[in-house]
Amino acid sequence: MKNKKKATGIYQTPLEKKQKNIALFFFIYCLAIIPFFNLNTLIDPAVSSKFTALAAGMIFFIFLYVFINLKYKSTINLSPFKKLIFPVLLVYIVFPGLSVFNAINPSEAVFDFLKNGVIFIFFLFSTLLLVNSKILPSVIARIIVVFSFLILLVGLFQTFNVESTPKSNFTSQIIE
Repeated sequence: MKNKKKATGIYQTPLEKKQKNIALFFFIYCLAIIPFFNLNTLIDPAVSSKFTALAAGMIFFIFLYVFINLKYKSTINLSPFKKLIFPVLLVYIVFPGLSVFNAINPSEAVFDFLKNGVIFIFFLFSTLLLVNSKILPSVIARIIVVFSFLILLVGLFQTFNVESTPKSNFTSQIIE
């Protein structure tokens, strides 16, 4: 008789492994790649390009997640969306969306409405990924700590670099 080995990992099925990989790549994309998106040709080079990258990434990862669930004929657990936070966030998005009709600059109002919609969909998809994962929250917490530390180091470097730069003669000419 041969001894059958049991699966020792937390994720037992191929579907759970693929869901974990999608979630891990999605959060790495959001935490490690999106912060580096900048387009210098825009008026606001940081915000527009980052929200576009977030929206494009979410479209890709949501379709990938849905197609993998369809491939394995699995249903998506939507029970966490019955919590109170989701309708409250939806109200937060809908009320400013109504102000689009009376806005002085409708293009900025539509952009703000779409930005809030992207954040809402990001919140929904992130919740869906984290609810179906068993080990991923601890991995994401580690990723957030590492990137927060890196951002802190960059901020400290910029602060001390600005303080150590010599003052220009322009300020002394104004005073005289």
